[in-house]
Amino acid sequence: MDIVIDGYNMIGSRGGLWGDVAAKREAFVAELARYARAKGHTVTVVFDGAADGAGKPSLPVAGVRVLFSRGERADDVVIRLAARLGGRGTIVSSDREVREKCRSHGGVVLG
Repeated sequence: MDIVIDGYNMIGSRGGLWGDVAAKREAFVAELARYARAKGHTVTVVFDGAADGAGKPSLPVAGVRVLFSRGERADDVVIRLAARLGGRGTIVSSDREVREKCRSHGGVVLG
């Protein structure tokens, strides 16, 4: 299964984007890596902007493809990935607009 996650959207819905956001991001990616290994799924997480100014996470994590939107909204990247995956994709976002657009591409959409 190919899973695409709206990163900061999910972190925000799980406790907020305040404090050390970079640490929250790294902890979330590590959690996703454990999930990907346990379930055997392909996981892509998309974050707005560019981490540490370079567009790369500070710690690479096996099992998770980490993307930064760099110059566009992460929402747009998630929607584009949903279009590529079609019915093979599972999209995770609590953003209603993102869910509706992704659902139109035929995949499973979770809030």
